[in-house]
Amino acid sequence: MKPSTMILPSKELVREMDVAAPRYTSYPAIPVWHPAESGAAYADVLQRHSSDIPLTLYFHVPFCPVICHYCGCNTAKLEREEQTAEYVESVLREIQLAGSLLPERHRIAQIHWGGGTPSILQDDEFLSVMRRVRESFDVYDQAELAIETNPMTCSDKKIRFLLDNGFNRISIGVQDFDPEVQQKIGRCQTHERTAEFCRLVREYDVRSLNFDLVYGLPGQTLKKAEDTLAKVVDLAPDRIAVYSFAFLPTLRDNQKKIDKTSLPDTDLKFDLYLLTIERLQQAGYEMIGMDHYAKPEDELAVAWRERRLRRNFMGYTTKAETDVVAFGATAISDVSGYYCQNEKDNAPYYERIKNGDLPVQRHMSLDADDQIRRKVIMDLLCNGVVVKQEVSKRFSIDVDDYFSPELARLTPLAAKDLVRNDPSVVEATILGRFFLRNLALVFDNYLDGRKGPQRGTTFSRTV
Repeated sequence: MKPSTMILPSKELVREMDVAAPRYTSYPAIPVWHPAESGAAYADVLQRHSSDIPLTLYFHVPFCPVICHYCGCNTAKLEREEQTAEYVESVLREIQLAGSLLPERHRIAQIHWGGGTPSILQDDEFLSVMRRVRESFDVYDQAELAIETNPMTCSDKKIRFLLDNGFNRISIGVQDFDPEVQQKIGRCQTHERTAEFCRLVREYDVRSLNFDLVYGLPGQTLKKAEDTLAKVVDLAPDRIAVYSFAFLPTLRDNQKKIDKTSLPDTDLKFDLYLLTIERLQQAGYEMIGMDHYAKPEDELAVAWRERRLRRNFMGYTTKAETDVVAFGATAISDVSGYYCQNEKDNAPYYERIKNGDLPVQRHMSLDADDQIRRKVIMDLLCNGVVVKQEVSKRFSIDVDDYFSPELARLTPLAAKDLVRNDPSVVEATILGRFFLRNLALVFDNYLDGRKGPQRGTTFSRTV
């Protein structure tokens, strides 16, 4: 969304549309996946996978020097250096195991390291993993190599090592630059160090520099947010992801350290949200999908305009028709209509790898209805539009007939000027783009119990 077409929702509309919902990094959402007794089903999927479909590889590193109070990631405090060596040894075995199951060598279009704090690994540990990857797969010369970093724990030497070894997309978790807010979330990341880190990254021909911001954190005010956003705009990252803080202390013990009374109230949180999107658009960033902003020339913005954006567990991507093979504890794979998540805890992950078993903890094979709905939901979340003829042709259905109840449920949203449903498309309006998750909810066949309840599920809020 360009500044010239900028329309902001009213606070009243934001309040009305603020409901709990999946983030739809997958459909069906993880809570409806089933427990897995072994990795046999995943092994079968890998053995039948076509080498015509390139892969994205994801590596999860579940360690941090310090656990921030706000964090919702699967990570633990690194107590000793030997922990990373033990972890990498298991990852190396997992790569070899997965690679041996694939019928042919596969091409790799993208490699993403997340966590945790992946840059906490030793240099030789990174090199050993990348060496094993190249032994098992064919990595494109122009492959995207991305890594999440923390400038306070990633030294100048470390970032230069990563950049010298091919990493070309760098993500920085900024969250908020205000010292008081950082103190309340157990974080210490100065603007000065972040600026120096960005300068070092810009010395290299990186594909993109990304920031993560979070609104709704304890101690945030509009004045502090204005200051953070001004500093962010001045540092000029190529992409910015803006997330709502999900305060779930019953699920995250580290969040119990946050004083609930210091959290912004509902009205202030909405104001922080509206301020953030307004300032980023005024600075020339285009709204991409439901929570990303990018410079107009960035390949993410180009893909949005050309309606070829995709979404996976790493976020939005321009990599078309790639499946995801993931490694490490809690890592999630998405291969040929099959989802699976590895063991979340390190000990069972290590044990199963040692036994030669793919360490799948839960999984799901998508049926025909799941795949149709995934296409519709992802088209909405990625490109803001569902082209009916395209879906009808791909799945041999009539979209208007197949989704007759869902299209009827869009009527109240259309009355609010959030979506239009005509004979050719279901399309979010400019205003509706702020509420893509709400539109996606309409097509979710699990939330209303038609395909089974999502027991014990706690979703984040849409705003």
